[in-house]
Amino acid sequence: MNNYLKKMRLNITLTYINSFLLSLIFFIPVWYAFETQYASPATLGLIYAISHLLTVVLELPTGALADLIGRKKTIFLGLFLYGLSWIYISQSKDVSWLWIGYVIKGNIQDTAP
Repeated sequence: MNNYLKKMRLNITLTYINSFLLSLIFFIPVWYAFETQYASPATLGLIYAISHLLTVVLELPTGALADLIGRKKTIFLGLFLYGLSWIYISQSKDVSWLWIGYVIKGNIQDTAP
């Protein structure tokens, strides 16, 4: 039981650290300034909304995929594609690149923890 409590404390500590690091979103104003070079704020709002809608709609199919190929493989694939989508978005040349990048991100976002 003692080993269990040590692992539990470690997991709780790691969760606190992860939550803190994820809440550091100082890059958002810079990212927004970059994206407004290619799209109006209304278009960006539409892109964000569709990305989040895709995340909600594809929640069940990605769960089924995790059941088929395994949770760890699905999480790894999701994190890999999620990172690639951000790289694609960061290399945008016009608004179509933003659309494609955010659609990919919306499809993948729910598989990344």
